[in-house]
Amino acid sequence: MRNVRRLGWWLFLALDGALLALFAGAYAARYLQPGFFWQLELAAVGLPYLSLAVAAAGLAAILGRRWALAGLHAAALALALARFSPHERLLREASTDTTGVLTVMTFNAPEKAAGYTLAEQRRSMRRLIEAEQPDLAAFQDAHAFLEAGALRGRPHLRVLTDSLGYHAAPPGRIRGAYTEQPVFGRIPLGPLDEIELPVSPDDPSRLRFVRVPFEWQGRPAVLYNLHLRSFGRAKPWREDTLKLFSRDFWRPYLGRYERAFRFRAQEAAFIVERIRAERVPVIVCGDFNSTPHNSAYYRLKHDLGLQDAFQEAGRGWGSTYHARYPLVRIDYVLVGREWEALGAHVPEEHPSDHRALVARLRWKES
Repeated sequence: MRNVRRLGWWLFLALDGALLALFAGAYAARYLQPGFFWQLELAAVGLPYLSLAVAAAGLAAILGRRWALAGLHAAALALALARFSPHERLLREASTDTTGVLTVMTFNAPEKAAGYTLAEQRRSMRRLIEAEQPDLAAFQDAHAFLEAGALRGRPHLRVLTDSLGYHAAPPGRIRGAYTEQPVFGRIPLGPLDEIELPVSPDDPSRLRFVRVPFEWQGRPAVLYNLHLRSFGRAKPWREDTLKLFSRDFWRPYLGRYERAFRFRAQEAAFIVERIRAERVPVIVCGDFNSTPHNSAYYRLKHDLGLQDAFQEAGRGWGSTYHARYPLVRIDYVLVGREWEALGAHVPEEHPSDHRALVARLRWKES
């Protein structure tokens, strides 16, 4: 019996050591450039859930009176709390003052999202916009086409301009006859310019982000609407047969993930340099395809000195993907220091496979 107990303990130590090593790598991922360490970026996606596993293992160490091991888990959990802590927002009362409040919504909302008919999607979009009343609405993966010199959204977006009082940002420099990242508003909007991201020789994609100047309370500002590199539409769980232990099954997916992390880092670096040239306050929003624990998010937020509106003033869980079971936060509103975040939340209404993020901002008093 003693030998069985000892064997069980050594097995626990081996698994726990692997867990702590994985936690440490996932925690460090956002400070490292993807490359040789790209696997850590993948682990970082699950960092909140790794933290829960570390807490459970720490409890087992306490029950086993292994105090040194329990202390190691406590240190890991202290790091997790420092990362996940909402700082002062738990102590801050939600503001009910709407004076001077700019409401910004970002939403990855392709037409005919899985599980919706077009009619259902239009009705759901109307309910969302009527409930949230955004002054600025930035969409990703949601085409708007040039018609008679103006941008006109696909049918699921036309409810904004046809009956809800919104107008699309007028076309500026756009390659082709459409944009995948239209911006709508109820406030004065300048021209929408597409900025093409540098393309690597081995990358056939031609990704872009958009820049829209606007005016709020007599002050100029600019909105950047981003949609960073995704892993692609193919997902392992959508395969007819999921082969968990097959190297051949996972090889193409792992190659795709490695390329996505590498290209996403290049995109973030390019966008950071572009935004640094701005001389007016900025709002950066969109689908980053990165969690707060990944390097692309960290570069955009940290290197530009931006605030994460949800981290500063959010309510609720904050995860935006997948819409049915939102497990990860990959959609953001980041703002310059000229702005104050008063609130942020993820609405329940979701006419897409993402959920929208809505942030309430106002100018900081100078």
